[in-house]
Amino acid sequence: MFRTCVMALALLAAALGACSSRSISNSGYQEDGYYGRNAFYQGEIDELDLFVPQERDQKFGGDIKAALADNRPVAAELGKPLLVVQSGALVPDEFMTDALKHHFQVSPFSGVPSRPAYPHANTASTAQPGSFGERLRLAAAQGGYRHILVYWGELEALRSGGVTKAISWVPIVGAVVPDESQDMRIRLKAAIIEVETGRWRMILPESIENSAISASINRASSDQGQVERLKAAGYAKLADMIVAEAGAASPPS
Repeated sequence: MFRTCVMALALLAAALGACSSRSISNSGYQEDGYYGRNAFYQGEIDELDLFVPQERDQKFGGDIKAALADNRPVAAELGKPLLVVQSGALVPDEFMTDALKHHFQVSPFSGVPSRPAYPHANTASTAQPGSFGERLRLAAAQGGYRHILVYWGELEALRSGGVTKAISWVPIVGAVVPDESQDMRIRLKAAIIEVETGRWRMILPESIENSAISASINRASSDQGQVERLKAAGYAKLADMIVAEAGAASPPS
């Protein structure tokens, strides 16, 4: 009876599974709740720091009215230069630049969030740096770019252990027996930013899902295979939306 109860509890715990999430810019295999596979990862670009200029002396009211009055569509220009930024990554993933380069003159740019050292109280008169968005737009303008693509992404996973995980007692045999399923999905969002004005448009593709079954001996490779498949599919879908909007906004020839 005791052994039956223990086995039932083990099966219940395995069936409940575990949920996790990680950035597309820090998407190494998770083991015991720890990623840390990307030494350059320092977090994500903050949207307010990207879109909203640093506060100056004047009120924001005039800027808000002007932005609402200027309701032209914001879209990348087909065949023209496009600065591509992946939030949290030193360079955008190759899957993304490959999906875009047939339609734009793609140039990668760092998406590692900068943390400028603001002046101390005794040097308050020193001019403060602008927001991340202002500095990014300035860098783009200096390079001759009229539009910037910034995109964010998250990978969400649900692991569930199978019956074999609970009853595999022999280590060598258990290592090669498929005993865990993992459902994973990728969620992406992107912003097209007009360099001259700072106006932007958000693009939100639907999430894409993938399932895989693995054994302990190939857990990491199975996980990374899912990541690669989801990135390839997700980036292709996002690129298609960006190209479609650019085509719709292009003036008739």
